[in-house]
Parts: sequence; C-alpha cells; structure tokens
Amino acid sequence: MVNYWERVEDIIKTHNLFHLKLDIELPKESIQEVQAVYDEKFFVEHRGKKHKGWDSTCIHGIDGDYWKTMSGKQYNYESDSDKNIKWDWTDVCYYAPKTVEFFKKDIPLKNYRRLRYMLLRPGGYILEHSDTPSGIPYTTRKQTSIFSALNICITQPKDCVLEHLSNGVVPFKPLEVYMFNNDEYHHAYNNSEENRFHIIAHAEYDYDFAELFVKSFEKNYEHSI
Repeated sequence: MVNYWERVEDIIKTHNLFHLKLDIELPKESIQEVQAVYDEKFFVEHRGKKHKGWDSTCIHGIDGDYWKTMSGKQYNYESDSDKNIKWDWTDVCYYAPKTVEFFKKDIPLKNYRRLRYMLLRPGGYILEHSDTPSGIPYTTRKQTSIFSALNICITQPKDCVLEHLSNGVVPFKPLEVYMFNNDEYHHAYNNSEENRFHIIAHAEYDYDFAELFVKSFEKNYEHSI
C-alpha cells in the first residue's frame, strides 16, 4: 500500500515547487454563484490603499463575519492559529451552495480557516509582496511553502496574471485549483475590462489530500527553479 504522505515528503524535498495544478475542479456553477455574491455587494476593500481594486469576502472566516478578510492579528488575535478564534461559515454561503458543497464534500480539506473570494477589478493590481509573517521570503526556502494556500481560479480574463517574480506566471484557467507558494514574492494585475474572481483557501490537509497531491504532481508538474 502506498504511503502518500511519505511520497509527498520526497517530492517537496527534491522539487522546489512554486505552484501545482491539482487534478480537481470547481463546479461550473461557481461562476454564476460568485457573480451573485458580487451583485449582493458582499465584497469589501482588502489590504487598504496600497493595492488597487483588490477586494475580498469570506465564505468561511473569523466569527462567521464575511467582512473579516484579514488575518487574525487585525482583529486582536495572536494569529490565525489562535485557539480563541471562532471559525464559521458566513452569510455568503447562501448565495454559493454548489461552491460550498465542493469545499465540504469534494476536496479533501478540513478545519477551514479563511476561505475567501478574491476580486481584482478591471485596471486593478496587487503589488509585489510575500505573505510570510515578516513580509520577506525566508532566507532558506521552506519545503512546505507549497502548502501555504490554495489559489482557485473562477474567472481569468485575458491580460490578467498572477506571477511569482522568480518563477513566472501561473497558467490559470477557469475552475482550476492550484497549490500556491505565497511565501515567495508575487504580484498580480488585471488589464482587462472584466472582474477577475478567485478563491484563496486556508485549511488543514486531510489524509486523502496526499494522494491528490501525488497524482496531480505526476500528471501536471512542469518545472522548478
């Protein structure tokens, strides 16, 4: 019997992964559902004035509040790992039943923390940044950084990119699910006339996730630096 978590450890030791396409997709209804969430005006400005046109709303988050899109520190907790945080599903779920079902039943994740829709508006941009606690990539790259988050594409207009500065553009297509190393410097822009909708998921990885990781790596891995 294959021990998939041992195989995961072997892969991340020998490959410097920046992103990895998983062999699973969002349901097609997710496109209409995110538009409904947008039309209901759930999105709030994310990370202030430094970035342009970057908005977010929580499907699952702190206190079940859709507008608490930032990390726990912004709401007087030590971090997102603070045991005093009450994580819960938000009112956004009523407008996205098929998307929520995907996260509850289809993808092997558990104990969700922040699960957010991310909107980049036409003409918007996200400046270069790292999501480490210090805001600077680790001097010695962490093998587990590929597990930083899932970045899931709902819509991907032309001339709209998310790019690792040292590894290039992530080749998103609608409904695709990617593991994404957000510890390394990355930036994004939307030079189209359409909204770009993604989902960022932070959660624990279930045992079955290791099998998904390994089989996706064997099928989809392209390059490493």
